[in-house]
Amino acid sequence: TTTTTTTALSSSSSKPSSKNEGVTSTLISNLAVIALKLRLSSQTSVQCNVQSSSRQLLLKQSIGPVSVRGKDWSSPLGLTCKAIQADVDKCMLDMNAVLKRRKLILLEPAKGVAMIAFNDLDFGNFLDHPLLKAQSPSLSSAAVDSFIGSGDKSTSVSASDASTFVFQKDNITIQNDASGDGYVTFYGHCMGQRWKCILKRGVSTSTDSKGRAASIQVYHNGNIAGNTDTVDGDITSLETELNMIISNFFNELVFELDGTFLSFRDLRFHTTSTKSVGKSKSNILFALDITVKKFPSPGLAF
Repeated sequence: TTTTTTTALSSSSSKPSSKNEGVTSTLISNLAVIALKLRLSSQTSVQCNVQSSSRQLLLKQSIGPVSVRGKDWSSPLGLTCKAIQADVDKCMLDMNAVLKRRKLILLEPAKGVAMIAFNDLDFGNFLDHPLLKAQSPSLSSAAVDSFIGSGDKSTSVSASDASTFVFQKDNITIQNDASGDGYVTFYGHCMGQRWKCILKRGVSTSTDSKGRAASIQVYHNGNIAGNTDTVDGDITSLETELNMIISNFFNELVFELDGTFLSFRDLRFHTTSTKSVGKSKSNILFALDITVKKFPSPGLAF
């Protein structure tokens, strides 16, 4: 078995049982690093660790496990993270394409898990990303009708606008305590109102140790459209519905990057020390399920 780790296009590997085996795993690592660097606008580290055996490569066109790690990634459309690690147990590759065309082509979807670390700026960029904004949750028609129907709001809010929850990328804070049970505060607009959202780690989603759901509590935080005649009943009703739809949105979100599908699994919080004496920085760690059906196209902006 050969283990090859490639960082910044330089590789080192343990002694392979065959020369071709070592060359092939190194080639795959290098191709993966090159492909990732071409798709990122900036980064400080890209690593790919490939484990393989002669039997896997020659008879089954299979490699694995495969681990990709990186730091300070930024995409062309502004998606950023402090750190990322993605692990896949097995990849089925077209070895003819690898050896003759220097291309990574999957023969079947590769499945695994990923961990992504966001600071407050990263989380804001995530909320503001076009792929997430295109899936933004909306209030039910019943909630919209109820809100508009209670009081004279027809001049400021209509059912045809503002029913979609618009995430705001600014004023985000990440708090953590000693037990790791932290929370993220972020804001959004909906129905002419401003809302404060608190994202925490929720209860277990199942008995199969998949993870724990995201739990989001929503609070009214003032109006943005001059709706001075809203009443407590209106706000309480909207808070209740927003709690549900935004929590479901995060738990059910599937983030697709041109053939790579990411879905929520769990979340935790982590605090790191900074160079400033007595100061620290909290990050949110998202655990994700990952399915790779094909590698993103070279010219794709994500």
